[in-house]
Amino acid sequence: MNQKDAKAKIKADAERKKFIKQALANKKKKKKRKPASTSNNDKSPFKKPTTEKKKNQRFMSLSLEATLLLIFFGTIGLLHLANKKNMSVPTAEQEQLLSHINDFGYETISILKDAKMYGVKEHKYGAGLYTKISTNSYEGIYYFGSVEAASRALVEWDSDGHPGEEWIYYKGDSVGVIRNPNVSTPGAKVTVRRSGRKGIVSRARDHQVWVVLDCNEDWDNYDKYPDEEFKYHEIKPGW
Repeated sequence: MNQKDAKAKIKADAERKKFIKQALANKKKKKKRKPASTSNNDKSPFKKPTTEKKKNQRFMSLSLEATLLLIFFGTIGLLHLANKKNMSVPTAEQEQLLSHINDFGYETISILKDAKMYGVKEHKYGAGLYTKISTNSYEGIYYFGSVEAASRALVEWDSDGHPGEEWIYYKGDSVGVIRNPNVSTPGAKVTVRRSGRKGIVSRARDHQVWVVLDCNEDWDNYDKYPDEEFKYHEIKPGW
């Protein structure tokens, strides 16, 4: 190796050492560098406003979801109520009945789910729930032991099936007489309205029903004891 090549090698080695030294120094500086502050005192316009904006967006999203849920369940509730009691506009004839309810002898009148009118009238021995009434006719009558029982049944009824359990019998031109099995079927448990005594039906016919009252709690053998005659309006189903 001549003198010129030796000098070039020495210079290259020196440059390489200088480069390695500078790289190591930069690496140490990076390790010692502190992370950016996240304190509330950080006044940087590029960080805190971004965080607050995200919070506001999330709050607005939750508020929108809550509002939509309220609207949804409110609509479901209104539809259920509309299904329970018809909300259609009454006809002129129905308006006349509603406006002159006492003139037609009704204690109360309601428009049910089928858009027909039903009303309660007081009778000598109880009350009648009149079905599909108009100013001059009705379809049939459910007989009850009291105005209170008939009115309560009308409030809870939606026109499907029979009105509750306290009706005694139904009478209509198309079906004749239908007795409530809970007060006319032998073996049915009933209560005498006036005295509150409990008994079991032994037989029934027309507007009369025979009930066993005194059997010393031997209800399984009620048919071996004497019975008493009652009118249907004098008893109610159940004990």
